[in-house]
Amino acid sequence: MTRLDELHRSAALRWYGALLAFTHVITYVFWSKIPALLAQRPGNAVCWPFFESCWKLHPISQSLMHGVLHAYLALAIVGVLLFFGERLSRHCTTAAYVALLVMNLVKLAIFVLDYRLMGNYHYMPFVVSFAFLFCRDKAALCRYLIVGFYLSAGSLKLNAEWLSGAALLRPAFLTGWLGDASLAYVVLLELVLVFGLLSRNPFVFYATLVQFLIFHIYSWHIVGYFYPCIMFCLLAVFPLARLERSDGDDSLGARLLARKLPRSTIFVLAAYAAAQVAPVLFPGDNALTGEGRMFALNMLDAKSECSLELVARDGNVHTEHATLGAGLGTRIRCEPLVYFNAARGLCNDGASEVDLGLVARRTTDTWFQRLVGVTDLCGKHLEYDVWRHNAWIER
Repeated sequence: MTRLDELHRSAALRWYGALLAFTHVITYVFWSKIPALLAQRPGNAVCWPFFESCWKLHPISQSLMHGVLHAYLALAIVGVLLFFGERLSRHCTTAAYVALLVMNLVKLAIFVLDYRLMGNYHYMPFVVSFAFLFCRDKAALCRYLIVGFYLSAGSLKLNAEWLSGAALLRPAFLTGWLGDASLAYVVLLELVLVFGLLSRNPFVFYATLVQFLIFHIYSWHIVGYFYPCIMFCLLAVFPLARLERSDGDDSLGARLLARKLPRSTIFVLAAYAAAQVAPVLFPGDNALTGEGRMFALNMLDAKSECSLELVARDGNVHTEHATLGAGLGTRIRCEPLVYFNAARGLCNDGASEVDLGLVARRTTDTWFQRLVGVTDLCGKHLEYDVWRHNAWIER
């Protein structure tokens, strides 16, 4: 059975495809400030390490970006409607499939323009959408991936930052011992109870699903609307697949033993697991250094504090920049890569020498640690290596 045959035969998958398309409608709303962000001067660009020349594209015309985003929204709406058009024409599902692929490629093209656009709320839909588009046994694979997301998130929360509440973006409604208990329960939910989403027992399944829905509804006042809305769309695969069960036992272990998993499913799950291990292979506290983190899920596992010293020299003129970058998410506000980009931006703007110093700590740490101390960054022609530890980042 081909990838499209699965969609043609399964109403549940078409509904889920519509919800994956709808995540792009939500993204359009969330990205309302993107045109202003990308219209900044080249020196303000924060490039992904695999696209270090992104600054050459900045500034991007705001009117152009508004046009691209409006076209992106129109495509997303059409994609949602096409997934419901199977009764009119079998070709509607094929068109919906192509529309979902194109909207993901458009989003990816925008996404790589600036590192400040990174976030789990994009990472997870990308992973699930490409699995949905290119792999067989779509419903099962998407469910296993989402369980994997929660397992990764739960493992990142096994630290004092999360359990004390110090990592939260905003104060939570629940405080005191009740707040502490709720934070610990989230870890239990994501590391242990999450397997209830794969249970064949209806009571266990729905009790688990409801707990995750409550968790994301509660998180709304802390992380905002976008993250919960994305997760509601992704989680829909569980009740939809249950209503149209066709794959027998949902247990990953049972299906592995019975050799019922397609090779593509095994490959995707193995690749996802390997990506989550990547940060551990780098030395130092990767919650501060950021090395390896772009491959893996990033959660509220650390809320860092930092101090910046950036000095540019152009002849006899010295200019000091000690302000942390604007428009940065909590996860990357102290990451060396961001300020490495800022320093190289000054080099590109004509500075003859740039010195970069950065110290940081977790909010639960007593002392700051030096992450970067580089003099004459322009003259040393330093690069950021995605695959190996960067010697200019101190452990």
